[in-house]
Amino acid sequence: MVRTRHGDAMTVTEFLRTRVVEVGVHGLDLAEALDRPPWLTPTAARVIADLLTGGHALPPDLGWTS
Repeated sequence: MVRTRHGDAMTVTEFLRTRVVEVGVHGLDLAEALDRPPWLTPTAARVIADLLTGGHALPPDLGWTS
């Protein structure tokens, strides 16, 4: 368990997942704002996709890969 800066207790796994989402999503936002190609590492893409889908398979019509 770790304590967040707000004093909440989280497992290390959940804490690290929040960091991956923050860096990945903000990095995609910056790439869009700077007119750069967006990218994520395959592992980060998988973590974010799993979080967004609750661990279910990505719908194929989204055109996402992870």
